Amino acid sequence: MAEVDLEQSREAPSRAQGARFRRTVRQHASLHRFQALVGLLAGMLSISGAFYSYTRPLAPPPPTTGEIVALVQDERSSRPLTGASIEVVTVKDAAIVTTLLTQNGRARQALKEGIYRLRVTYPRFDPQVRQVLVVSGQTSRLRIGLALHPVPPRPEEAKRPVSNFGAIRRIFQ
Repeated sequence: MAEVDLEQSREAPSRAQGARFRRTVRQHASLHRFQALVGLLAGMLSISGAFYSYTRPLAPPPPTTGEIVALVQDERSSRPLTGASIEVVTVKDAAIVTTLLTQNGRARQALKEGIYRLRVTYPRFDPQVRQVLVVSGQTSRLRIGLALHPVPPRPEEAKRPVSNFGAIRRIFQ
């Protein structure tokens, strides 16, 4: 029984305080005050939302460049050609960049979106021109096979006229 009395005595002040609070709210609450409070909160939310959108980090811009990866090889053996020169030009033949290949025969270059021509040269090989479309955010891969430049035949030594004098000499000896 003693326990029940303690619980009731604890609940009694909290009930009395709750009733007092409700009476105070009813006495001081009015529609004008409620509307002012809602308007104040809406204004604060609007200002804080505008501040957040102004100061938050922007999303990264979409990429405006693409990439060209070229592999230059010997056409017959598929062996990479180290040191080949690749000249990147626009469709109107305005030079953009010249790149020397790395040890494995690969070249890599970032370019703006558009159509380009690649002129590939290597000593003793026929040059080759390829057209490539570069799309932003993507990689264009090219495999370029260069053919060995045909060696022109050496001019044979001028043929000496065969003289029959040597044969005649042999007869008389």
